[in-house]
Amino acid sequence: MASAGFVFKVRSGADDGFLQCVKSAGAVSHGPFRRQEIDVAARSLAPDLSLFDPKTASELDDLVGGKTRLPQFETRVKRITVMQKHENCLIEVAFDDEAILVEGANIPISEVEIELKNGDEAKFYDYALKFMRDLSLRLDFANKSERVFAHSPRNSHLS
Repeated sequence: MASAGFVFKVRSGADDGFLQCVKSAGAVSHGPFRRQEIDVAARSLAPDLSLFDPKTASELDDLVGGKTRLPQFETRVKRITVMQKHENCLIEVAFDDEAILVEGANIPISEVEIELKNGDEAKFYDYALKFMRDLSLRLDFANKSERVFAHSPRNSHLS
């Protein structure tokens, strides 16, 4: 799926349930921060493509060639979320302290995600740029799975 620009994950959701999510890479015309995302309720952490609408399920099944997908890594996240108002924008700021478990390795990731929930995109970008400068942060276009696999023990010969 990754080679086709998709990320699939199953995670714990609200009310002790689970969510399956598929994300596609942002279209060039829409910029790198807009990704299509489809979430569906799941019964367990086991992937079940049939829970998506028939068209999405068929497209995902074509991508995996009918093979059963096994978990590639596990993410444990401690998240603090704050809602911010900036001019006419409502912005979610999430501070994540994570441990990624892959092939016996523990990869620590600390990140800040900011998301425009409502409002003007140009004002949001102004806020984001000031936020990055004020906190000496760097922008990373890689999604979590790309970062994890780049640091995976199986790819250690590449670094």
